[in-house]
Amino acid sequence: MIKAITAIYDTNLTHQLWTVEGLPWLKIGSIIGGRGEDYDLRSISRNSDLCTAFVAISTVPGMTVATIRTDLEHTLDRLKAENPGFDYQLVHPVERKFRTWILDHPPMDMPVDQDIVRALVSGYMQVTGHEPRGVGPPATQLGGRYGDDDAHLWEAGIPAPIYGPSGGSYGDDYADIDEMVLCSKVLALAALEWCG
Repeated sequence: MIKAITAIYDTNLTHQLWTVEGLPWLKIGSIIGGRGEDYDLRSISRNSDLCTAFVAISTVPGMTVATIRTDLEHTLDRLKAENPGFDYQLVHPVERKFRTWILDHPPMDMPVDQDIVRALVSGYMQVTGHEPRGVGPPATQLGGRYGDDDAHLWEAGIPAPIYGPSGGSYGDDYADIDEMVLCSKVLALAALEWCG
């Protein structure tokens, strides 16, 4: 499994040119090993004959489930050719029995010149008196490692920019009250501009 983990992390993921450093992003979040399909752990002195790795990938434009599968198959087929005892199976979506996130989040690259984006920027400037710190791709790779409904709406042809109050996340979830008030005002002004 160590060789498979290394190979997975070294996989070249096919995608369009993307300017946010660190993306696309691939992470093996969990590994389960044991004997047989039920991962029997009764005899811990035996080697596992089955290991399952759960891989999360933050996608960028040009990536699809099919391109990711092809890239991983290419990598793992090469490993299999070098190690005849190695076998693998890519399972997508994740089986429900593992009780983990199973929804794909498509990449999103909404142009910043969309009317809805302009309305948000205008609302922000009316409330604060200055331009927002950034408009466009996430400023950091961590900021690009999320999935939300906006990407699904964008894929369906509905412009849905990502905007909201700042605060904490990843186990320390909160939103600053001042940020919530600012966001409410900006969204109200953007809605007035957008809806007329």
